[in-house]
Amino acid sequence: AFLTVALAAAWLPEATLFAWNALDASEPGTYLADNWDVVPRFLAAGALVAVVLTTLALFVASFATRRAYASVAMLAVLFIGSAIGGIAEEEFSGGLADALSLASIPQALTDAVRWIFDEEADVERPVSGGIALIWLVCLTIALALWLVRRTKRLVQA
Repeated sequence: AFLTVALAAAWLPEATLFAWNALDASEPGTYLADNWDVVPRFLAAGALVAVVLTTLALFVASFATRRAYASVAMLAVLFIGSAIGGIAEEEFSGGLADALSLASIPQALTDAVRWIFDEEADVERPVSGGIALIWLVCLTIALALWLVRRTKRLVQA
């Protein structure tokens, strides 16, 4: 259910803007021909954000006994990860610092989405958007597998 809401929140505004721009263009057919490549990009970017955040939220919630605790834990994961990533990026250098910068999931999502849209970041990032995308996909798969294993164990107990 959360994935459905997250996908709608990610895709609906983009689809509305794209349709509005196409209808507002002096030649809608030309606009669609020139900008068709935006659609798979915003679908991919929205799916990435929705799937990563849904998997992370379900994983964090699997350790909480109450919804309020799960909400606070999710925010803590995002804020603490962002702090760790920001500190690593600003205060340290080298491969370990670059890897730790990926702990900032919101920044990794931003970098991956920029990479999907083939946009340059405003400032130089420690890792490329492609690496951030690979990290997020691997993290999501690992969390999903851990969540399935944890759920099976809890059901069998």
